[in-house]
Amino acid sequence: MGPLVSVLIPTFNRPDLLPKAINSALLQSYNNIEVIVSDNSSTTETEEVVSRIVDPRLSYSRSKDIGLVPNWRKLLNRAKGEYCLIISDDDFFINPFYIESAVAIAQRYAVKLVIPDCVLAKPNKKSIGSSGYSGLIDGKLFVERFWKSFYVPSSVNLFDRSAALDYDAFLSNETLYPDIELWLKFMSFGNVYCYDVPSVYYLFHENNLVMNMSTSALLGNSKFIRRSVSSFASEELICELVCRYVLFVDGLYRLVDYAFIKSVFRESGVRANPAALLLKCRCVRAKVYLKDAVKGIIKWNRAR
Repeated sequence: MGPLVSVLIPTFNRPDLLPKAINSALLQSYNNIEVIVSDNSSTTETEEVVSRIVDPRLSYSRSKDIGLVPNWRKLLNRAKGEYCLIISDDDFFINPFYIESAVAIAQRYAVKLVIPDCVLAKPNKKSIGSSGYSGLIDGKLFVERFWKSFYVPSSVNLFDRSAALDYDAFLSNETLYPDIELWLKFMSFGNVYCYDVPSVYYLFHENNLVMNMSTSALLGNSKFIRRSVSSFASEELICELVCRYVLFVDGLYRLVDYAFIKSVFRESGVRANPAALLLKCRCVRAKVYLKDAVKGIIKWNRAR
């Protein structure tokens, strides 16, 4: 039958979108799953919607107004599976074989983290969100060479539940990207596997939490980078990761300027001349564009 997998779905006031996420999990080819919904909504409408989905593998609970990160931690504490994954209430699986494949990969290669590709569905365009790598790789090497941005498909990564608890996952309300912090910790201490099949539809819209963060929150949040990789990363690498964070924020909000860059690096404990930091961010962006361009040329030549 294979090990139990816990599909964790935190939800907040999205009764119209949630059923699609639930059903996409229940329709996975891997049957030994539990789907746990933790509702942080302000009304009972979500509970009414979930009650219409009848499946013994589905469970639901409601805790009003506990907040995002405590809701994730509640789900992790309730989970019984050897492996877990978190899917947001506005996303859904598009690869019905994803969990089956990810479990097989985790067991075959003895990895605690499997990272799939996804479809990034923005209001005006769709694209493939990719880790930039395929196959087994040392997590530290992955961070250093291939994690080109913070668009690594986040919450749907398959992960080892016991290890996540050991890493104190989802305990800090100060971290706005608690999933990314957890993945960095996994990468710091072992191999990971990049599964280059788009497996989830990641929906961007105006009500996404990631699209509605204040500048002060984005600045304070940057501290998680050093905290996550301090066990192995050099100051140079931390500086590069902060640059990638800056570019990620700029891609979402278009608010990055000299003052923002200076503040982010100060919050992250990176000491450098502000002008040099601005130049560094531009160099990182140029490297990302260059890598993408080379990949595009190679793909085009192979298709000829």
